[in-house]
Amino acid sequence: MKSKVLTFLFLFLPLGIHSQTGKLFDADKQLSSSFVCQAYLDRDGFIWVATRNGLNKYDGYQFRIYKKEKEAELGMASNYVNCILQDRNGLFFVGMYGALQSFNGYRFKDIKVHDLQDRIMPPYVTCFTERKNGDVMIGTSGHGLLRLTDKENAHQVGGPLADVIGVHQMTEDQQERLWLVTEEQGLVCYVGNKSYRYFEDEFYRTQLRSVCEGRDGKIYVGTAKNGLFVLTEKGTFEHIAVTGNLPIVEIYKNRKGELLLRYHGKGMGIFQPQTGMLQNNPYYSREVNLSQSKCYSIV
Repeated sequence: MKSKVLTFLFLFLPLGIHSQTGKLFDADKQLSSSFVCQAYLDRDGFIWVATRNGLNKYDGYQFRIYKKEKEAELGMASNYVNCILQDRNGLFFVGMYGALQSFNGYRFKDIKVHDLQDRIMPPYVTCFTERKNGDVMIGTSGHGLLRLTDKENAHQVGGPLADVIGVHQMTEDQQERLWLVTEEQGLVCYVGNKSYRYFEDEFYRTQLRSVCEGRDGKIYVGTAKNGLFVLTEKGTFEHIAVTGNLPIVEIYKNRKGELLLRYHGKGMGIFQPQTGMLQNNPYYSREVNLSQSKCYSIV
């Protein structure tokens, strides 16, 4: 039977040895919830795990669990945590169901979200990225793309992005182009005050799930039903045949330049951009059948 959620499994990916086993953490083994939304490595080497029932911090030995009712004095707004980011100054931003907060390690503080009419709205935060110029960008479901304007406010980005309602995932490439995987508008490339659209055909635009820049500088896009695509020198996206119809919901570039592909319900794989080779489910666990699991995050 396919696993409905991914429990947190350490795979020690940077080691470069593909036939590895991992250590399992779930709600019965230290973790606050078995539904992991994101695993995030901060600049001090701690791993943060965002779950549907709290935020977890792993120091290599044990978890510190942050929950709304447990950490009332810290001001945590919700236990439904989708994502987390640490900016270049060390401040954390936490995206939740109905809330956006900063966290300095001692206290959570609310960040007001302003829509295009400058109304304060409760956000559903889906993802973060920090741009090379220092801007913290926030993806949402319902209020498009936000930009943090100060430590207490974030504003929806209008102009060419005014019609973007939901953002699944985003990344900034070496050329400082911001790539957005949207819910209804396909793939959007945001440069300056202009946007360029890809995968606008109805068949593809709702299938997009992830975007990543490879070590080769190429842009790769994962889809829910049609595998992996790469941006060619002609400015069009081309399907990578070896990935077939794999449901690729996340792309993670490791230190070797390999692309780790997170599948929906089929585990994960490793794609070698230089050789074009794909290895499916190279990791093993005695406790979880990874080849039949829904992977939710790679770190």
